[in-house]
Amino acid sequence: MVMSDAGLETFRLLEGGKRAYYYDHEKKCIYGLGNLGLLGPCAPLLQRRPPLPREGAFDLALRDAEALVRRRVHAHALTQKQFDALVSFAYDRGPRGAHVALEAANRGQADAVARAIKAAVHTQVRGADGRPGTRMRSLGLVYRRAVEAAPFEGGAHCRAAAITGP
Repeated sequence: MVMSDAGLETFRLLEGGKRAYYYDHEKKCIYGLGNLGLLGPCAPLLQRRPPLPREGAFDLALRDAEALVRRRVHAHALTQKQFDALVSFAYDRGPRGAHVALEAANRGQADAVARAIKAAVHTQVRGADGRPGTRMRSLGLVYRRAVEAAPFEGGAHCRAAAITGP
């Protein structure tokens, strides 16, 4: 299974936003769709790295996330929308950060997947010196997680029968 065109379009919207740091209405340094990068000026971050990868690296990382979902969710089939949502989540969180949601999906526990996704709404804000600082709730992540959790909500187990095999 690979990410669908509709899933890819939604993913690019969620991930893309603005491909550079910018200031929001509260003068916080933001990137993407409202992800908090820094409480102070954006300049220290701009000197270190761009917030979002270039297209080639973006596509490669997306393929890695697809492979991770296929590898970790093998006991239960996913709908295309569920697969797309898990790929988006795994891309954003990485293998360790997506671990709980992927295990729940493998067990066919859709409600647990939705809860795990919706819990991942905090970001580590860097101080003006660039060092890791306070963990804060990100409104951009709240929105993204609501979109990613939606295919798993409604009380249904992963909407496919368990895959049998050796």
